[in-house]
Amino acid sequence: MITIMTTIKNNNLSVALNYGTTFFCDLYPKTRILGNGIKPITTNTKMIGTAFTVKSHDNANAVLRGLEKAKQGDVLVVDSCDTKKAVAGEIFATIAKQKGLAGIIIDGNCRDPEGIERVGVPYYARSIYPAVSRNEHFGEFQQKINCGGVDIVAGDIIFADDSGIIALSEKELLELLPAVEKNHNKEITIFEQIKANQNIRNIFSWVKWEE
Repeated sequence: MITIMTTIKNNNLSVALNYGTTFFCDLYPKTRILGNGIKPITTNTKMIGTAFTVKSHDNANAVLRGLEKAKQGDVLVVDSCDTKKAVAGEIFATIAKQKGLAGIIIDGNCRDPEGIERVGVPYYARSIYPAVSRNEHFGEFQQKINCGGVDIVAGDIIFADDSGIIALSEKELLELLPAVEKNHNKEITIFEQIKANQNIRNIFSWVKWEE
């Protein structure tokens, strides 16, 4: 049963990856959108996976411990606890790729952007800083954290692309997928109508054009 459920879940993630984060935001106003300046470090930005959460308490070693615990297909989601120093870099990206993680998101700073780009794992952070943060705190794992101004719990679905990063529960993703597919097909039709030079008011008939 676990294997079957995992396959079903992975299939849903693959289907969702065909669409964009914007479709989920359009359909579901309660979609959690990660902000606070978290932006892509790599040009490869599109990813989807299951959140493995790390509360680092300003400690890069805690992030390393999280990487060791995370599984294939996970997105490592890190609350750096507002440290000004970096809590991850190229070595951590290399480990993530070796383990088959979907990507890394850090509400905080990283370093080695050129190396991270070479590794190719989708990687998001708030900023770049050359010095790394280390202390004696072990870190907390798979607990609820705040990342990008929203709450993330272990097992949430993290979906990121060029438009941004969103978080959904598995239940929300499953319920939204049919409507997302319908809207995606509707958008394809709109593009075809625009290319055919159809009247804009006819295409967007639901818009109120006159006062």
